[in-house]
Amino acid sequence: MEFERKIIEHDMVAFQELYNNNISELVAFAYRFTYDIEIAKDLVHDAFVWIWDHPEKINCQGNIEALLLHIVRSNCLNYIRDLDIQDKNQEKLVEASIFAGMDIDDDPYGQKDELIKRLKKIMGSLPEKSRVILEKHIVNGTKVKDIASEMHIAESTVKTHLKRTMRVLRENMAIFLFTSILFIYLFS
Repeated sequence: MEFERKIIEHDMVAFQELYNNNISELVAFAYRFTYDIEIAKDLVHDAFVWIWDHPEKINCQGNIEALLLHIVRSNCLNYIRDLDIQDKNQEKLVEASIFAGMDIDDDPYGQKDELIKRLKKIMGSLPEKSRVILEKHIVNGTKVKDIASEMHIAESTVKTHLKRTMRVLRENMAIFLFTSILFIYLFS
């Protein structure tokens, strides 16, 4: 309790002791969530900053190490949640870019040939039905409903093929390069 009181009073020696005694274990704990040591360190340091900035929220009856662990865990979960949100937004951005029709001559990196080769390899690895559905939907602009009718499959099956295909393409191509090169491949 005396130690927590010193932390609440911004005793620098006590805070340094808290930091030195807990930093390694907390970084190792955060690393299990992030798989990135630098991000883990940042999340742990954010927890220490929070303790320093919010001394009024420290309960002297409790264990300050447990509070730190709770804050680090919350920071890690927030980080993962934010990654998921970013991933979902990138997915929408990729799809929006594809359906908006990027200029096929956009090649800011000057690596068009290598990227086309890479995309052809990825497209070649797709199941035939998925590749056909993707081409019908993107190149021809065919609606999901019409593709389903034409191929005698359910609309949900078409959507599933598109979703899986987009995931494969996203995983294998950088987002901007994917959106510009997809049209080069499909129209060449």
